Amino acid sequence: MRCEEVELQLAEAADGSEIVDRSVLSHIDHCLRCQAEAVQYRKLLKVLRNLRTQVIEPAPGLLAEVLAGIESAG
Repeated sequence: MRCEEVELQLAEAADGSEIVDRSVLSHIDHCLRCQAEAVQYRKLLKVLRNLRTQVIEPAPGLLAEVLAGIESAG
Protein backbone atom coordinates (compact mmCIF):
# COMPACT_ATOMS: atom_id res chain seq x y z
CA MET A 1 0.00 0.00 0.00
CA ARG A 2 1.24 3.50 -0.84
CA CYS A 3 0.93 6.78 1.09
CA GLU A 4 -1.21 8.26 -1.68
CA GLU A 5 -3.78 5.52 -1.12
CA VAL A 6 -3.78 6.04 2.63
CA GLU A 7 -3.88 9.83 2.84
CA LEU A 8 -7.63 10.06 2.21
CA GLN A 9 -8.29 7.76 5.15
CA LEU A 10 -5.85 9.37 7.61
CA ALA A 11 -8.44 11.78 8.98
CA GLU A 12 -10.86 8.92 9.62
CA ALA A 13 -8.11 6.94 11.32
CA ALA A 14 -7.15 9.93 13.47
CA ASP A 15 -10.57 10.62 14.95
CA GLY A 16 -11.81 7.04 15.10
CA SER A 17 -15.18 7.94 13.57
CA GLU A 18 -14.90 5.37 10.80
CA ILE A 19 -13.72 1.79 10.71
CA VAL A 20 -10.43 1.80 8.84
CA ASP A 21 -9.16 -1.18 6.87
CA ARG A 22 -6.42 -3.23 8.54
CA SER A 23 -4.09 -2.70 5.60
CA VAL A 24 -4.37 1.07 6.10
CA LEU A 25 -3.66 0.76 9.82
CA SER A 26 -0.71 -1.51 9.09
CA HIS A 27 0.68 1.01 6.62
CA ILE A 28 0.35 3.84 9.15
CA ASP A 29 2.11 1.71 11.79
CA HIS A 30 5.11 1.26 9.51
CA CYS A 31 5.26 4.60 7.66
CA LEU A 32 6.80 7.59 9.43
CA ARG A 33 5.34 10.03 6.90
CA CYS A 34 1.80 8.80 7.48
CA GLN A 35 2.34 8.66 11.24
CA ALA A 36 3.36 12.32 11.20
CA GLU A 37 0.32 13.21 9.12
CA ALA A 38 -1.96 11.32 11.51
CA VAL A 39 -0.45 13.23 14.45
CA GLN A 40 -1.22 16.51 12.67
CA TYR A 41 -4.84 15.43 12.19
CA ARG A 42 -5.13 14.54 15.89
CA LYS A 43 -3.69 17.91 16.90
CA LEU A 44 -6.13 19.69 14.61
CA LEU A 45 -9.08 17.75 16.01
CA LYS A 46 -7.99 18.59 19.57
CA VAL A 47 -7.84 22.31 18.76
CA LEU A 48 -11.24 22.19 17.07
CA ARG A 49 -12.78 20.42 20.09
CA ASN A 50 -11.35 23.11 22.38
CA LEU A 51 -12.88 25.83 20.21
CA ARG A 52 -16.34 24.39 20.82
CA THR A 53 -16.13 25.20 24.51
CA GLN A 54 -14.65 28.69 24.25
CA VAL A 55 -16.98 31.66 24.57
CA ILE A 56 -15.66 34.84 23.05
CA GLU A 57 -17.05 38.03 24.46
CA PRO A 58 -17.23 40.98 22.06
CA ALA A 59 -15.27 44.08 22.91
CA PRO A 60 -17.20 46.74 24.82
CA GLY A 61 -18.96 49.07 22.41
CA LEU A 62 -18.66 46.75 19.41
CA LEU A 63 -22.40 46.42 18.93
CA ALA A 64 -22.84 50.18 19.01
CA GLU A 65 -20.05 50.61 16.45
CA VAL A 66 -21.58 48.04 14.13
CA LEU A 67 -25.04 49.59 14.38
CA ALA A 68 -23.62 53.07 13.80
CA GLY A 69 -21.76 51.80 10.75
CA ILE A 70 -24.92 50.24 9.35
CA GLU A 71 -26.89 53.41 10.01
CA SER A 72 -24.32 55.64 8.31
CA ALA A 73 -24.13 53.29 5.30
CA GLY A 74 -27.93 53.26 4.96
